[in-house]
Amino acid sequence: MPSDSSQSTRKLISGVALVAIAVVAYFVFRSQLTSTPTANAAEYVVALGPVLNQAETLSQRLGDEPPGLELFDAAAHLESEWGKVRTGPGYNRQQHDDFIIVFGSFVTRLKSAGLIWKALNEDQLEDASNAQSRQFEILFTLQSLHGTETSAQLLSRRGLEIDELLSRTNLAFEVTNSLAHSPEILVDAVRLFHEMQSGQTPQ
Repeated sequence: MPSDSSQSTRKLISGVALVAIAVVAYFVFRSQLTSTPTANAAEYVVALGPVLNQAETLSQRLGDEPPGLELFDAAAHLESEWGKVRTGPGYNRQQHDDFIIVFGSFVTRLKSAGLIWKALNEDQLEDASNAQSRQFEILFTLQSLHGTETSAQLLSRRGLEIDELLSRTNLAFEVTNSLAHSPEILVDAVRLFHEMQSGQTPQ
């Protein structure tokens, strides 16, 4: 009947209208939730300050104490704090990426040293059930540490055979050597930070 058809049409239109309103409301509400406060480059640099101070304190410890759980826990905490501010409000790729690359290298070096130290001190290298996967993990860690893309490049750079590279003696050396050279990287990061503070474009 015509009245039934008209009633169905009105219900359909009402239903479409409700859906449309719901969709609009969702996106408005979502934009309010996800909008981030505006910040300028100076505020971004200020936010980096505490993380850089934490890194400098940790860097001083590298020369005063041997590799250990407390040291690498502190490095893990630094990595977490760095992740929160790395591309936070006020971040500008052109202005800040030089610092991010260098400081990120410092953080990554500490993390890599910690992963190797953990493998050495939890006797995971002797666990036959996961020996191969563990070796691959350490290889990837060493590649990151030395900036190489393949294990062949890594072996060539280090001038070692695979068994020598993954020996306990060499891995212990990799840990101490990485920690010993980390402060040099931080010095460069500090320089870039001060250039950002003074408004210069990092060179």
